[in-house]
Amino acid sequence: WSSDVCSSDLGLALFVWLLLHIGIAQVWDAIARIGVGGFVVLTIAGVSVVAMLGTAWLALIPRARPRDALTFVLGRQTRDSASDILPFSQLGGIVIGVRAVILRGVAPALAFASAITDVTTELMAQIAFIFLGVGLGIAQLRAAATTAPYVDGLIIGTLLLVPGVAAFV
Repeated sequence: WSSDVCSSDLGLALFVWLLLHIGIAQVWDAIARIGVGGFVVLTIAGVSVVAMLGTAWLALIPRARPRDALTFVLGRQTRDSASDILPFSQLGGIVIGVRAVILRGVAPALAFASAITDVTTELMAQIAFIFLGVGLGIAQLRAAATTAPYVDGLIIGTLLLVPGVAAFV
């Protein structure tokens, strides 16, 4: 119990220090710029994305039930939150997200296997977005003197992602 209190006290102290260091006026200014309605819209959009990603992870589970969705949505949010704040980033977030679903009753082997599949699927989707972005931006990249020398390398690197992911799979 005391370690929970200590870590929550440390988290609160870090939050207050950051708030004072950044300046509460800047925080309120940012909130005022989007307004309460904008803040609600951003929050709903963020929660919706996490819910979709969590239910996508759930789809990898054999004999999954709709009531299990909360477990994987919470696991996904835990994974993303940990990845955002931990120094070892993505890998640590994945492990912590898996641990979250294990604590809610998912078998460890199934939790890790489904998380690896989920991450692989996400990587493949990211490659599709990279191809789309490079395809849409290639003319602008070639036209700018500062980026033109890097276009061929960008295209080759993007194309190498496909066999890299294939090897991983």
